[in-house]
Amino acid sequence: MRGISSSIVGGGIGAVSWVLNMTVDEGYGRLDPDRHLLRVAHRLHLDGRGIAMMTAVAVSMRQQVELS
Repeated sequence: MRGISSSIVGGGIGAVSWVLNMTVDEGYGRLDPDRHLLRVAHRLHLDGRGIAMMTAVAVSMRQQVELS
C-alpha cells in the first residue's frame, strides 16, 4: 500500500508493508527512538519498508489487515 508519513521511521511517501503505532510512557526518555521502533518492528516480524511512530496515548486496540 502507499503510505504518507512524517514519522521518524518510514517518513515520506512510498510503498509500505506495515504501520506500527507504539504506546510509550509519558516520560519516555530514550535518545534513540528510531532504533527502538525498528527493534520492536523486528521482534514483531514486520518485514520490508514500514512506518513506525510513538504516542503517549494508550493504544489498546490492535488490528491486522493483509491486502492482496
